[in-house]
Amino acid sequence: MRWLFATMMYVTRVISPSDIDKIFSVVMPTTSNVVDIDAMRSDVYRMLLELQSDICHTHERVARVWMDGPFGLSFLADQQLVRYAA
Repeated sequence: MRWLFATMMYVTRVISPSDIDKIFSVVMPTTSNVVDIDAMRSDVYRMLLELQSDICHTHERVARVWMDGPFGLSFLADQQLVRYAA
């Protein structure tokens, strides 16, 4: 789960139904009648995709704010100097 959410921060991943099955095999409740995993499968898939979309959108906004700030503008200027020097 840590790997899944960490990588969702940077790259959009396609989460296949087999990936969902692997996740469910780890987070399956051990007590009966707590959650009907089969009934929740499509809802969890949708929630993961929505979460991924929200994280990517937020990451892009934070990056854009940083790029418009003094550190980002300095970084862009340095990148142009490096490009012209090469």
